[in-house]
Amino acid sequence: KRLGEGENVASLHDRISLCLAYLGETAESWRSLGRALQLQGEIQSPRRRYSIFYSAQEMALYQGEPAVALYFLDEAVEAARAWGSMTAIAEALWSRSRVRYIAGREAEALADLREAQAHASGIQCKALKERIQGDILRVTAEARLDTDPSSAIQGLTSALQAYQDTSYPDHLIPVLLARGRAYMSVGEEGRAEE
Repeated sequence: KRLGEGENVASLHDRISLCLAYLGETAESWRSLGRALQLQGEIQSPRRRYSIFYSAQEMALYQGEPAVALYFLDEAVEAARAWGSMTAIAEALWSRSRVRYIAGREAEALADLREAQAHASGIQCKALKERIQGDILRVTAEARLDTDPSSAIQGLTSALQAYQDTSYPDHLIPVLLARGRAYMSVGEEGRAEE
């Protein structure tokens, strides 16, 4: 930091935070992320700001703090827009829509999803585009789980198909779980394991 490398130091703390989170070291992960957030004033790169705020929202959501996650997502959306990455903008918007649904802010969540879809159409990489579109389908379907489980099943099945066509198999698990819950809620327990 004394050498004027605050931006790089912040980026390293962000990466260290992610590694610690994957290892289950939540308190240490937050400490490292806190160091990255303290250096925000020194970060010029919108890409790095996006990465740090996106990491922070994931940690906050994991800790059951949707209001905190929403604050970080607002910052992530702003950083993604400054960066100009269609992928980052779409990702930040669908992520924020998910948290807005949790917070009961459905109209804002739907607006985020519509905008995310518009940005996703501009993504050049086919696999990444399909993954983001799968994310959007998943969030839209999950919002209907309680009110319209049959519609949620259709949306989750579409999301599942989008993910299966990509190299992102880790995205399949939450979709399969949500679809299983939806099948159970409509009395089709046998299909819940599909």
